[in-house]
Amino acid sequence: MEKEEKSKFQICPSCHIGYDINNTNLFDHILKCDGRPDIITTRFYTKKQFYKLKSPPPIVIEPYERPVTR
Repeated sequence: MEKEEKSKFQICPSCHIGYDINNTNLFDHILKCDGRPDIITTRFYTKKQFYKLKSPPPIVIEPYERPVTR
């Protein structure tokens, strides 16, 4: 008799989408997952991954001389 695995919420490390599946089905999903960039949905990232992805460009403020009017 096979042991039935309980489903739980797991996040795919490739596409960062959460699924309510068991470990065996998640492993099968990871093998065929290509990142799924065409799906618009909630993605789950760690803070480090998120800020590495969306790092803003550095702001450079260059000083200038005011013109003499008098």
